[in-house]
Amino acid sequence: MLLFITGAFIGSFMLCLTYEEWSLLRKSQCESCHHQLNIIDLIPVLSFFIRRGRCHYCGVKLSSKYIISEISTGCALMLIYFNPALDNTLLYTITIILIPLAIYDTERMKIPNFMLLILMLILLITNIHDYYNEMISFNLTINMMTILYKLLMIILLHLFFFLTNSIGYGDIKLFSILLIFLPIPFFIALFFITYLIGGLACIVFLSYKSNLKRIPLVPFITAAFFVVILLYDAIKKLYFGGFV
Repeated sequence: MLLFITGAFIGSFMLCLTYEEWSLLRKSQCESCHHQLNIIDLIPVLSFFIRRGRCHYCGVKLSSKYIISEISTGCALMLIYFNPALDNTLLYTITIILIPLAIYDTERMKIPNFMLLILMLILLITNIHDYYNEMISFNLTINMMTILYKLLMIILLHLFFFLTNSIGYGDIKLFSILLIFLPIPFFIALFFITYLIGGLACIVFLSYKSNLKRIPLVPFITAAFFVVILLYDAIKKLYFGGFV
């Protein structure tokens, strides 16, 4: 329960940061009347139901994106905790950024560059110890081959963008950051499952909305991320022979 509450609080905080990068420099306030929120208003999930989904001061209906982010992040962190397919720190970091980005991309069809920068910096900081250990392990050949493979895949991602023009460049940047830190089999599975889920969703959307031209990709990246977490061991054995 403590992990869920912590995840819900982080989800709400990261969503605020995604929508307004300067939210770190001011106290929390209502988006409508700008009244400063008190402690009860800031309790994740519970405060939404205590206030019946409305601002306690002006009565305006609160956006559902906050409760969605809080519940999703809390549940996601619990899922990772009980299914540690990879290094928990890596998965926790990606999760707390991906979910707010998915909500933001769904609403505004773009990805804030400063959130990608935050993701990159946090991943660098949290994984610096592992990189140091790899550098002194003298497995230089293996490490260099992994780096070359990832560079090649980043180039292929950019070629995919320029040749097909079927994906936003923000999505390419997000994919590139994830590729840098995730194991190659994990990323390959993530990429293909993203388009599998996205393709199925497009078929459903087109069945009742024929003029559909653009869809946000980050929600499908996020969904695929958790599918791979749940099925990662099976995917490795089936398609990569257990290669990590």
